[in-house]
Amino acid sequence: VEYDASGITKFLVKTACMGWLLGMGVGYTFFLWIRAANNKLEHSSSMIQISLTLCCAYVSFVLAEGILGMSGVLSTVAASLTLAHNMWPHVTSRETMEHVWHTFEFLGNTIIFFLAGALVGKAA
Repeated sequence: VEYDASGITKFLVKTACMGWLLGMGVGYTFFLWIRAANNKLEHSSSMIQISLTLCCAYVSFVLAEGILGMSGVLSTVAASLTLAHNMWPHVTSRETMEHVWHTFEFLGNTIIFFLAGALVGKAA
């Protein structure tokens, strides 16, 4: 397979740049939903906002990687940065949001390092 400069440029633009722009669009869309769910007097508002942040990550990745053939990782990063830049003044409970995402972070790290240790231990 031969690669020329125009083919590489098209691939880079489609995969990276368009994935980044898609992620920014998804992140801003979810920011609008989070802003609409900003009712400090309703108990379910913080749960709705937390669910929307989680859905934003999955929607941006699946839409980019699975459906449109773009970079899902770059799309997810762009969506999360756009969301984090805009949403904090509208979050009902910042403390709850941070606790939930720290829990996700802990669980993700635990699973990754457990699986890595299991694979290394099996190979040795």
